[in-house]
Amino acid sequence: MKNILHRYKGIFLLAFLLLFVSAIDRYILAGNYTGTEGDKHIYFIGILVVGVLTVIAVLLSGESKEE
Repeated sequence: MKNILHRYKGIFLLAFLLLFVSAIDRYILAGNYTGTEGDKHIYFIGILVVGVLTVIAVLLSGESKEE
């Protein structure tokens, strides 16, 4: 089981990122976030950057352990 997770870690992380972006997008577009359009844009982009940086950090930390 661990071998399968390790082998397809990139796919699992991309799936997580897809679900993460989709959830944030639905939350903001549904009107649950009450703010100006500028605030919505900055909030959305900020959350996306944090999510992508998290995925990159996980990928890089896994590569250093393999060496």
